[in-house]
Amino acid sequence: MKKIIIIIILFSHVSITFSKEIAKEPVKKDDYVKFSNQKFNFKLLLPKKWEKDEIDLNYTFVMVLSNINNAEIKVYAASVDDAENDKWNSYSDWYAEGIGNNLKVILEKKKITIGADIDSKLIILEYMQQNTKILKRILINRYKNIIIVIECGSSVQSFYSYEKTFNAVMSSLEIHK
Repeated sequence: MKKIIIIIILFSHVSITFSKEIAKEPVKKDDYVKFSNQKFNFKLLLPKKWEKDEIDLNYTFVMVLSNINNAEIKVYAASVDDAENDKWNSYSDWYAEGIGNNLKVILEKKKITIGADIDSKLIILEYMQQNTKILKRILINRYKNIIIVIECGSSVQSFYSYEKTFNAVMSSLEIHK
């Protein structure tokens, strides 16, 4: 019973946060740097003080940002063909399968609007990783044959202390057509 009440409280908070799509909050410009990727035509804000690793292959771009408390932001961009596009249509299903028995609950899964001609989905889930409960927010964006995915996550205990940062990154996404 206690577990159900906690999930309901958590779900209601998540729903309120995203009832107006991704919450845009004023950000301190000094805390962020503008990142631009010419190959996949997107820009977004990144927290300045977080460690950044990136890999840029011909067909895929991956960037991982992390801080000392194990909060993490991942950005993926890729050109996709029809078969790969179908796979991304069921992203939450195969992502959840990859987590396997560690998946606790998918808190929210819905289509959102971030721009004309851009298909976007928001997925929020909770899972266990090395005896820690993780809360992850995933934004999947598709424009023509390009997929851009932003994942933000941390332990459930610290997730909401990073919520403004996660919101700033996700809501700053600009896809240039």
